[in-house]
Amino acid sequence: MNVAAIADTVSPGASVAAPMQFTGRDGAFRRLVVRGAFLELITFGFYRFWLTTDIRRHLWTHTEVDGDALEYIGSGKELLFGFLIAMAVLGPIFLAYFLVGLQAERVKAFASLPLYLFMLAFSQFAAYRARRYRLTRTVWRGVRFWMTGSGWSYAWRSVLWGLLLAPTFGLAYPWRMAALERYKLRHSRYGNLTGRFEATGWELFKRVWWLWLLGLLPFVLIVGSLIGVGANRGAITKPFGATMLFAFFLFFALPFLHGLRRAREWAWWASVSGSARSQ
Repeated sequence: MNVAAIADTVSPGASVAAPMQFTGRDGAFRRLVVRGAFLELITFGFYRFWLTTDIRRHLWTHTEVDGDALEYIGSGKELLFGFLIAMAVLGPIFLAYFLVGLQAERVKAFASLPLYLFMLAFSQFAAYRARRYRLTRTVWRGVRFWMTGSGWSYAWRSVLWGLLLAPTFGLAYPWRMAALERYKLRHSRYGNLTGRFEATGWELFKRVWWLWLLGLLPFVLIVGSLIGVGANRGAITKPFGATMLFAFFLFFALPFLHGLRRAREWAWWASVSGSARSQ
C-alpha cells in the first residue's frame, strides 16, 4: 500500500498523495539500538525479537502521513512464536535430509536440489507472511492495514520468475520485481481500500539498465580473457593480464552498484501514481 492509496482516505478522488515525513532523531534511535544490542548480547540473541519490535515501533511512531503518525501494535512475543513455528517446520526437513545423507551419498546428492528449491520457496513464503504480519500490526487513524492472498502462491511466482534470471543474465529482474510488487499491492488493504501497483518492468529497466551492464562487465571481461588465453595456447599476455586485473578491481564496485540499484528501485516504487479503490 503506497501513500497515494492512503490519500484517498483524506480527500476522496484526490490525485495528489498525502504529505509524508519522518520526525525521528538520530540520537534517540542510536540509543535504542545500542541498548538493544547490549541486551541481545547478554541474552545470547534471545532479545532480538523485542529489539526488532522496539525499532519498528520507533520508526512507525515517527512516520507521519498527512500529519498523523502510524502506529505499530506488534509484540516481541509474537515474533518469537513465529520463529518457533518456522523452526518446527524446518527442523523435521533438515533431520530427514541428514538421515538420507547417512544412508547413501548418491541419494543425498539427488536430494540437494529439491531441498534447495524448497528452501528458496519457503524463504519467499516467509517474506510474504512477514509482510502480512507487519501490515496487520500497522494502524493509521484508528484503521488497521491487512492483507489477503496466499504466501505459497507468491513464493512459487517468485521462484518461477527467479528461474529466468540465470538464462537472461539478470535481464528479467525488472519484470520480476514489477510482477511480485503487483501481486503484493493487489492483496494489500487499508480498511475497505485495495492497493494497486501501476509501475512496469520496462520503467524500472530504464532506470537500472546501465547498472546492469556495469555489474555484468567484470564477468564478461574475465570470460573473454580466459577464452583469449585458451586461444593463445595458455600464454597470459600483457593485454589479457591487464584485462583480468581490471575486471578484478571492478568486483569491488559491485556492492556500490547494488546500493545504487536499490536506491533507483525505491525511487521507481515511490514514483508510482497508483491509488486505491473501495471494495
